[in-house]
Amino acid sequence: MMHMKHQRKPRRRMPACVLSGALAFLVAISCTQGPSGGLALIDPIFDALVPDAAGQFRRVAGRLVVLPKEKASAAMHAAIDRASPSWVLLSPLLRVEVPGLLASRPDLKIACMGQGSPDTAAGSVYTVRFSDREAADLAGTVLATESMSMEDNGHGILVAGIFSGKDADASARAFSEAFSAAAGGLVPILEVEPSGWSTEAADRLRERDIRLAYVSASTADVKRWTEASFDESVRFIVMAPPMEYPALPRAFGTITWDMGASLLSLIGRIRAEIPGEWPGTWQFVRQE
Repeated sequence: MMHMKHQRKPRRRMPACVLSGALAFLVAISCTQGPSGGLALIDPIFDALVPDAAGQFRRVAGRLVVLPKEKASAAMHAAIDRASPSWVLLSPLLRVEVPGLLASRPDLKIACMGQGSPDTAAGSVYTVRFSDREAADLAGTVLATESMSMEDNGHGILVAGIFSGKDADASARAFSEAFSAAAGGLVPILEVEPSGWSTEAADRLRERDIRLAYVSASTADVKRWTEASFDESVRFIVMAPPMEYPALPRAFGTITWDMGASLLSLIGRIRAEIPGEWPGTWQFVRQE
């Protein structure tokens, strides 16, 4: 599976010189390891669906506990009692535990990530939030690049974006602006359906000679949109968190979280003791 170099905020400055050998290895380790006293806690679903998550979380926090399927909350508190960490890193499904952890351990720093805000904005919580709008911005750039590689430098190629859910309008604007900026002013076709699904919108797309498309919808709706809106000739990409990859072999790529880059930004915040919420980094994963 090939990862393209398209990414969105936060950006990282590259070193001015290229290090080699053992020195480069040491620098890499120091950059990916978080402050001392950390403990990563991963729920069993995230561990099963994202096989490389445990390794990344362990490198960041130093210590890792994968919670059992039964009584995961009790196991989490027991693990914290045993390790006595100064900060914890929680997998996405464990963000529901944040209020309870703050109430029982007010001095504990809590780091987490996901596609929404945790239930609290307390001063000791560090949150990486993955926004659908940021994903759409990247998708616009990806499809503009893809269209420009087609005949006539992309002119005459119809590109569409489907957006459903509560952030549909903002995501559609971000996609359109990014696409137009990267495609020399060309404008994509947009279908926006905040309620989640529209037969009329799918029929409109089916009648057009769409060549490329981006679908930003719930995992349950993505397959419905793609089957109803596109024939076999349409090449499309979808937005999905790493634990919700849709079973869509026809998609030629996925806009998903870049956990490595996002964890790096989280580490920097914890080291500098700057709690709060900031955008995570998305990446395009080509599946062809």
